[in-house]
Amino acid sequence: MRELKFRAWDKMEDKMYNNGLILHPSGAIQCFNSKKQICKGMNHDEDLFVLMQFTGLKDKNGVEIYEGDVVTYGFKTKDFNDLVLHTGKIFFYEYMFLVDGDKVNEEWHSINRIHYVEVIGNIYENPNLITNL
Repeated sequence: MRELKFRAWDKMEDKMYNNGLILHPSGAIQCFNSKKQICKGMNHDEDLFVLMQFTGLKDKNGVEIYEGDVVTYGFKTKDFNDLVLHTGKIFFYEYMFLVDGDKVNEEWHSINRIHYVEVIGNIYENPNLITNL
């Protein structure tokens, strides 16, 4: 079974909360610090923050991959000797996590079918990474 985890980007504070995030049925969100103390309580308001779900996968370095992450990804060539690398962002669409293609091919790829993936940032903390996407 896939682990359900989320992180939240706080639009007001320009800060990512990714540890100890708890979503309540009421729509409230609480973030806990390493000492299990509440560090932030938020109401579910898309104008104030953005929730991003964990894909259940990790990149080549063991980094968890979330919606909104910017990744370098690639596929092995037909002879499986070379990797052709692209940059894209992770998003959720019709029950799947996808990575968008580069401007040249304008394709979407299932993250499960990629041979190589490395998280290089996210669209909120590193907006400069998506200027060409």
